[in-house]
Formats: sequence, structure tokens, C-alpha cells
Amino acid sequence: MLDTGFSGWLAIDIQDLEGLNWTYLREQTMRTARGDTEFGLYLGKLRIVDILTGLKPR
Repeated sequence: MLDTGFSGWLAIDIQDLEGLNWTYLREQTMRTARGDTEFGLYLGKLRIVDILTGLKPR
């Protein structure tokens, strides 16, 4: 699941993240609706493709 929320960040479940081979940067505390939470920050790229046409969005 991908969740951009309203923070400008992209949140991905750890089991989905493991297959992306992104580089771990550091932990960062972020405020959520449930209070302050530690998030792992990773660096990587994600290509979004339309699954019906196989084309990238314009």
C-alpha cells in the first residue's frame, strides 16, 4: 500500500519496502494523528505505470 497522506512523504509498509532495494538513511520522529512516531527514511525511486495500458502517466 502506498500512502502519501498530507506530509509530502510516501509511506510504505516494511514488507513492501524490502523488495524495492532502497537505501536506508536514518530514523526520524514525525507527528501523526496518534502522536510522535519514529519512521525509517529511505532513498529510492518509484516508477508509476498505468496497469491497464502499461504507459506512464503524462
